[in-house]
Amino acid sequence: MASRINHNYFLKCKLSPRLLIVVLGLIRPFSVTECATHSIEIREEVGGNATFYCTNDTQKPIKLMYFQKGDTFVNGFHSLKIIPNEIWQNTRLDRKAFAVHMYNLNVSHEGDYNCHIGFFGTEPIMSVPISLRLTAPYSRPSISKDCNDESHSCLVQCQSHSGYPSAKMKWNVHGSGSNSTQMWRSVNSSEVYSETTLLLNISSTAAFNCSSGELNISCSVNGSTSDIFTICAARVPPCSIAMVIVAGCGLGLVLVLAFLWVLCKRTRQSRISAEDNPLKELSINNEEGRALNGTSPAS
Repeated sequence: MASRINHNYFLKCKLSPRLLIVVLGLIRPFSVTECATHSIEIREEVGGNATFYCTNDTQKPIKLMYFQKGDTFVNGFHSLKIIPNEIWQNTRLDRKAFAVHMYNLNVSHEGDYNCHIGFFGTEPIMSVPISLRLTAPYSRPSISKDCNDESHSCLVQCQSHSGYPSAKMKWNVHGSGSNSTQMWRSVNSSEVYSETTLLLNISSTAAFNCSSGELNISCSVNGSTSDIFTICAARVPPCSIAMVIVAGCGLGLVLVLAFLWVLCKRTRQSRISAEDNPLKELSINNEEGRALNGTSPAS
């Protein structure tokens, strides 16, 4: 939402010896009445809109109103003359409210502006300095890691994108006494402007000592915090790995022996069964012989 300036601000005007430098060659130099010694500050988000109110005295007939950034004309009018300068396409002049509306704000619009107003019947020009400050929320930080078992350490990088203005990444190590500088240290940080959005992408890299075991970490920027990330997971001692291998081999050997024992037992039982029934086997053989000779057993 656009910010409206304090009406009491315009009651603190004083003459200034400065000359108005707005549309060169359009009007002659004249004295300026500068309001207050500090500028009005408007804060908006990138992509939003802002309204610059130049005065609350909307009853007097206005002769001219020039809104400019530094020496660059932004928008305005003169009741008696045509202003040849081009206006910013993302602005609209509101003559009734003596205001300038600015849309689709980006970082290039941030800065210090001046609104110059002249009324009919008065020589001094009222000049109102207005400062526009923009912000853009950083994305939620993301974490990546690169751990080295030999050095018992981890390099962890935290990144966040599309924010403004410049901000510093903060590391959080969770747990009692975990923020000791002996356990971690910041290695480097970077800040890169996007050429398309003019917003900032920031990153920070920190080195963590894994000698104390598992650590839970996160990073944050301007109140936005990443998920908690676990590094330096507990390492399995070499002796434990050997024991697992031996136990696995032993179990495999036991299974093989059990299989062979069951196989031998079944083979032995089959042989004993055949030896206990020789007559039955002979009878079966005789019957098979008669069937082949075409004879039937005696009645």
